Amino acid sequence: MSNMNYITPAEFEQFNPELDFSQYTNATISGMISRASKYMDSYLQYTLQLEAVVDEKAEAVVNSTGELVVYTRKLNIQSVQSIKLNVGPTAVELQLLNGNGQSNVQIPSRRTSMVYPWMPFAWTGTVAITNFFSIRSWDIYATVAYTAGYADIPDDLKDACNLLTKDIFIRQSNPQNLSSMRQGGISMSFNTNNNPEGKSWMKLQAESMMNEYKRVVGV
Repeated sequence: MSNMNYITPAEFEQFNPELDFSQYTNATISGMISRASKYMDSYLQYTLQLEAVVDEKAEAVVNSTGELVVYTRKLNIQSVQSIKLNVGPTAVELQLLNGNGQSNVQIPSRRTSMVYPWMPFAWTGTVAITNFFSIRSWDIYATVAYTAGYADIPDDLKDACNLLTKDIFIRQSNPQNLSSMRQGGISMSFNTNNNPEGKSWMKLQAESMMNEYKRVVGV
């Protein structure tokens, strides 16, 4: 899915009544929001919009209780459509429902992974496997189809997008980073930034707000 803006121009103006928007069109503001939203995608390592993902090759591990844990690229998993476990050239599709029609797959409360429980099964191919413990020390991948993301962007992420957009807006409105200016006799003073990375307090605060949502597992 293509990149989407996480706030609207109307929301940006509503969040920032102290700013002067008289010289800016909605299209210009929307462009700033788009840049901020793309920065969020890069920082989080996934896009926020709700979407169906198919044929993703995801990293997986077997935990200490023998459950298969699959870490997807996109977070806030809502549902799982298929899991195919890949070991070398061999693949097996795991059954999502048990004999009672109940789901075999659990999605933890943080919705950052999908968990398939320990259970005995027979898988014969190039290797014979009777449970996940048999492959715990291996590099494991799964091909998965799932739905993840947000139908409604959380308020704190909207706040982060607003701060990033405001940072872009102010830098474009004040490219010399002036803190004050006097025209008579021409006296100017400049803002100083003690942050070694050169980031404004707005960008740093936005990143702090996004950390809870950031993808930190895998690549």
